[in-house]
Amino acid sequence: MNIIANFFKKTGHVIKKTPLLTSIALMSVTLSCITIIQVGPENIPSNWPTTPIFGLLLDQDFPNIFPDDEDLLSEGELTDDFYDPDAITDADPSNTDTTDVTDTGDTTHTEDPGNDPDSPGTSDPSSDDNTNDTPDSKENGKKTGDKDKKEDDGLVRDGITVYETYKPRKSKADCYVDTGLIPLTTEYGYFKADDYSYFDDAIFIGDSRTVGLQYYSELPEHADFVCQTGLSINKALSTECAKDRKNGRSVSGEKLLKKYTYGKVYLCIGINDIGTGNTDYIAGIYKNLLDKIRSYQPDAIIYIQSIMPVTKEKSKSDKIINNENINAKNAAIAKFADGEQVFYININEFFTDQSYTAHSGALLPEQSTDGVHIQAVYYRQWAELLLNYGIEKTREAE
Repeated sequence: MNIIANFFKKTGHVIKKTPLLTSIALMSVTLSCITIIQVGPENIPSNWPTTPIFGLLLDQDFPNIFPDDEDLLSEGELTDDFYDPDAITDADPSNTDTTDVTDTGDTTHTEDPGNDPDSPGTSDPSSDDNTNDTPDSKENGKKTGDKDKKEDDGLVRDGITVYETYKPRKSKADCYVDTGLIPLTTEYGYFKADDYSYFDDAIFIGDSRTVGLQYYSELPEHADFVCQTGLSINKALSTECAKDRKNGRSVSGEKLLKKYTYGKVYLCIGINDIGTGNTDYIAGIYKNLLDKIRSYQPDAIIYIQSIMPVTKEKSKSDKIINNENINAKNAAIAKFADGEQVFYININEFFTDQSYTAHSGALLPEQSTDGVHIQAVYYRQWAELLLNYGIEKTREAE
């Protein structure tokens, strides 16, 4: 008891003599504890300074994992070990069955700022100083030996999908590796539809870009829409962001796919997911979405539309929402096209400056309102170009 009494006696003496120092110390400890509770002890970076309060508040390297925009993820220093807990369903983030196609004859990926004067870190393009030596890049640069894959005049074929190649650039974040590939539209004998009645049996599923199609084109007069700003791949079918055309009630895409029979399903989604995991993970959850759609609509034709790029200025300033990352994701999801029921459409060649290949580049600044979305008039052009990809359905239902 004497020990305890002496402790409080001495403590009281210190507090009485140095009230300002005591207040600062108590505030520091309190705020430090609150910060640790908020971020979670397991999330505190090892490189944080040990000073209780100032080290937590002043460190600028702590990853911001919260969206800074209603439609886009933030520019945080995400790694391929970070995944959105709300986004994970049946997909296995460690799955490597959908590894990026990268066989262009190189075993490493190098940045080529010489081809882009606006690229950060301009250097001699012949130099190897910008080689991306991450484990993912080395693995993706190996020859796969797939017998149906070949390189011919700058083209790479993987299954039925043909890719144009460009010199890969150094990745800005660990959640992607620039594959140096631009998937081309699935080769097929398309016909040009006469008018929008071609979409009478169609349903469009997507994020804010698809919202633009809904607002600024004539497609809603013919097709159903399942779309919402910020919509993610995993929540594409479960979110109530559609209207039942018979009763006007808000429903999910899943309910529409179960209730009605569609001949065509158009997907344009993924920009909100590209920072939630590595490319294999994104490909995995995209495949889950395709599988669900096919389970509800086994006879429908599915069009995978490319994730539209952003402007050069936006791409250069963002570690996650940039065109190299978008290209990597497009190269992965294009592999799901089979030329029978699933088709990939590279809509990017119609809205870009072709700074990567003849079929892709950065979004033209004069066509964009914010570096990410296209202006209203171009949504109508988008709808028009989809008429060029008509498919005669002659095969028997499975």
